[in-house]
Amino acid sequence: MTTEIVKNVVSGIYQCSLPTGFPIGDVHVYLIPDQDGLTLVDAGAHRDDANVLLQQALADLGYQISDVHTIILTHGHADHVGNVNTLAQLSGARVVGHELTQTWLSPTDEWLQKEDQFFHRLYAESGLSEEEQMILRKERQMFHSVVPAYDLDDQLKEGEKVGDFTVLFTPGHSNSSIALYRERDHVLIAGDVLIDHVSSNAFVEPDPLTFTRIPSVKLFHDTFHSLLNLKLSRVLSGHGVVITDPHALIRLRLEMQAKRVAQLIDQIKEGHHTVRQLAQALFPGRMKELMLIVSEIVGHLDLAIERGLVKQTVDDHGMIRYETASNA
Repeated sequence: MTTEIVKNVVSGIYQCSLPTGFPIGDVHVYLIPDQDGLTLVDAGAHRDDANVLLQQALADLGYQISDVHTIILTHGHADHVGNVNTLAQLSGARVVGHELTQTWLSPTDEWLQKEDQFFHRLYAESGLSEEEQMILRKERQMFHSVVPAYDLDDQLKEGEKVGDFTVLFTPGHSNSSIALYRERDHVLIAGDVLIDHVSSNAFVEPDPLTFTRIPSVKLFHDTFHSLLNLKLSRVLSGHGVVITDPHALIRLRLEMQAKRVAQLIDQIKEGHHTVRQLAQALFPGRMKELMLIVSEIVGHLDLAIERGLVKQTVDDHGMIRYETASNA
């Protein structure tokens, strides 16, 4: 008999909530029984208490950790992949995810150096002080430190079948995000692509090959539109409740993107021309969240530029300054 540790959220899919220690709170992992044992979607954070809870959930379902034959990672963030090394060793499971997830799991020293250079350039162009840049560098180092290295056993591609599910590439929140779609009942296991109670941040990330900036909000915008064209009954998220009206929430997220673009244009007209100035104007008192705020602003400025509403120039100090275009 199951307890509240694990819930049968839809037919054949069980949800287990695990502590992360991060501000987002608990992360949901999903257990999917089949004739060979279990598939586990996401691994949770690297914490002993999360391990204990997960193994209790397995026992409540009549399984043990060795019954997990496949671990699917929806994206590479620490609250979803941090425990994958431990779980893979305990279970012997095959670990799969999008190819871009590999960078999060075991970045090389060369990659970390190039990533550091990418963010130094981004933050300097955004007008951040050296002190602020140092704080954000330490935050990035912390994120990498809580993900023990692991190599994917296989890479998943758009349209590939995994059991009853089809893999969808859903970049935006992360450039490695995937979701799992079960066509027979239109259920989507979405990772952090769609969360009921909070809008998933579209993190700024470098392209892992060229180290140019990926337009994260633009990718999220395109992902939302692709999901609107998909028949969805319920969305099982990495955090929060089961989403029972996915299309309404997706349309709300698109409206929020448009609203943020409008707010940025208004602030630029008010005389705030750098990302740092826009951050202070839009998020006063929240500068401790600067990593998220920079992603929010830079990504939505990409949308504004694409639509011809904003243009950018680089000043003599290498800082990017934004101006409204004539049709804004």
